[in-house]
Amino acid sequence: MVRLSKLHKLGAHAVVFMLLILSISGFFLNHKNWDFLYSTTFTTVPKSVIHHDSSLMDGYWIDPLDENHIVAAGKRGVFESTTKGRDFKQVLAVPCNALKSYEGILYVATHAGVYRQESSGEWKLLGLGREYINAMSVYANQIFASIDQSQVVVLDLEGKELQRIVPVINSSELEHDITLARLIRDVHYGRGLFDGIWSLIINDFATIMVSFLLLSGMVMSLLIYQTRKKIANRGKSIRMILKIHATSLSVLAAIPLILIALSGILLDHSKLFTPFLKLVSISPAYQPPVYHQLSADIWSVDYDGKIYRIGNRHGIYKSHDLKEWSFENSGFAYKMVRMDDTLYVSGMGAPNRILDKNGWNKLEHAPHMFKDAFMSNEAIAYLNGHKNTLPSPHFSDATLYSVLFTLHDGSFFGDWWAYVNDITAITLIFLLISGTILWMRIKRILKVK
Repeated sequence: MVRLSKLHKLGAHAVVFMLLILSISGFFLNHKNWDFLYSTTFTTVPKSVIHHDSSLMDGYWIDPLDENHIVAAGKRGVFESTTKGRDFKQVLAVPCNALKSYEGILYVATHAGVYRQESSGEWKLLGLGREYINAMSVYANQIFASIDQSQVVVLDLEGKELQRIVPVINSSELEHDITLARLIRDVHYGRGLFDGIWSLIINDFATIMVSFLLLSGMVMSLLIYQTRKKIANRGKSIRMILKIHATSLSVLAAIPLILIALSGILLDHSKLFTPFLKLVSISPAYQPPVYHQLSADIWSVDYDGKIYRIGNRHGIYKSHDLKEWSFENSGFAYKMVRMDDTLYVSGMGAPNRILDKNGWNKLEHAPHMFKDAFMSNEAIAYLNGHKNTLPSPHFSDATLYSVLFTLHDGSFFGDWWAYVNDITAITLIFLLISGTILWMRIKRILKVK
């Protein structure tokens, strides 16, 4: 019978390369607000990676007075075209999260403040310099912005800060069911357990630990090989590495790693599993703590001149004074885009919605998780977050973020790589369980001695 330690070693050797790819890429993808992920580029990559860069556009605008004039904004900066999109010129080299137009003037929310385009065409910092602006609304002579998903701030159109507050939503307003599909995605992306940054810290700890365990395990295997082949006596080194390889921290990391591995398998085959997972509803009594607080979960914002709105995973909350918030509309509010008296809401795992004079209704014929809405030929058009077919800047290289993303989901190699990821995830679960059993055996032996 094959010993468990032998199977543990063989499993690690079989998937060490794939696990390192998944753990390292997963760690950086959890921190997509790091600018170097978009400023670092590669030229020799598959077409699928360069294609993914098109999904990094977050804002789009067509000049209503000149359809040849187009502005596109995204993680690679702001780009402008005067040739109806045949070619673009970069006009601002700062990662952007939103592009808004108000009374003919353009504003962008960036990783380093709010910028405005001057009449000369030059882009200048308007306010909130060095702050990460993840969402923004410009309307009724006010700029309403979200800072790092946890604060909201009101500016006038000259950038003067009028009010800043951390929205506090009463716990009774957060009592909503979630689907199992929502929970699985949130757990995998480091936002599904505890409020604030704690879920992310747990995921970071898990990914760092799996990389450490793989590398220390490989070093230990090499030392054991050298000792057995009498190349060198590595006994002391082996014992030292074993002590740091098999620790309580390693066992502790097994819990989030198993959750990440299982959720990864389900997400790799979301088309197959999601319809069922959406049918499974989880009541507030059984939800992780994060869903009862959501203090750092502002995904979108809106201001209509009277009412402020913030969008989170539960839905849309409104306030007249930024202090008292009440629930208004259900469903993950990924993006909110205002056009005069009409509000367009992009859903994530939830329907797209529209708020106009007829109240709240489902938004038909809009792509899921659209990034922006704008006017084109006197009709509403959308920036598709998954398949951008609009005239856009063309790049001969790809960002580090796209390289890491396609490595993580397997599309870097091909659609079939998802099954390699599945095998890797299953092997990881086996390694975590077998490693825990072996650790417990060692503890018992040492206790007897």
